[in-house]
Amino acid sequence: MTETQTIALIIAAAVLVSLVLTVLFIRARRSKKTQRSVQPQALDVGRLIEALGGGKNIESARTDAQRLKVLLADPALIRRDLLKETGLPAVISGRELKLLVKGDTKAAAKSLNRERNGEHEQ
Repeated sequence: MTETQTIALIIAAAVLVSLVLTVLFIRARRSKKTQRSVQPQALDVGRLIEALGGGKNIESARTDAQRLKVLLADPALIRRDLLKETGLPAVISGRELKLLVKGDTKAAAKSLNRERNGEHEQ
C-alpha cells in the first residue's frame, strides 16, 4: 500500500467515525426532547371560571385547534392574577379571550361549558 493510499484510508476512517458520532448525537438529542415533554396537567375548570370573572361572565366557549376561545360578557371582570396562575397563555381581543391549552382542547371547552352552566362533572 502506498503512502497516498494510507492517508486516504485514514481520512475515510475519520470521516466515517465523524458521521457515526453525528448520527448518535442527533438521536440522543431527539430522545431527550421526547423524555422532557411533560404530560399536560389537568385543567382546573373551576379555577379558570373564577379567573374569568365567574360563570355568568362566560357567554360561550369553543375550540380552534389548540386554542380555547371564550366569549366574555365583561372582560374587565377577568382576574389576571388567577388567570396567570393557571399557566395558560392568554390573549384578549375585544370580548374574546384566547387560551392556549395543552392536551385535549375539546374536552376543556366541554368541561368549561358544563361548569358555567352549573352541570358539575362526576
